[in-house]
Amino acid sequence: MSGVPGGRMKKLIEKEVQVCDCCGKETHCEQCLGGCGLEHCKWCRRECGVGYTHAVHFSISDDGYYCALCNTKLSEQGSDDLHNAYLAITDLRREAKRWSADFSARSDKTEALLKQLVGI
Repeated sequence: MSGVPGGRMKKLIEKEVQVCDCCGKETHCEQCLGGCGLEHCKWCRRECGVGYTHAVHFSISDDGYYCALCNTKLSEQGSDDLHNAYLAITDLRREAKRWSADFSARSDKTEALLKQLVGI
């Protein structure tokens, strides 16, 4: 440390960082599964693409990410098995949500009728 005032040394560190292709932030990014190579941060994912989940009945986060361009292209082509599976999961999730809402409405109606008939 001699020869440097105050004993402070500088060192050059080379590091590799991910940079969002949408906003330019240096942060963790997810790469598009469509093969274009674009990477987006968690803040830009919703604006610049679509995230899909791996399961019908639960999800933690968006597991499969596609930029908007690749998502549109693959949806139109219908030739990518992985993308098609994500679309099928999305459709099944919507179907389950509609079924659940309908079932809940019918359950509530039937239970209300029973309460009325029993006099509760």
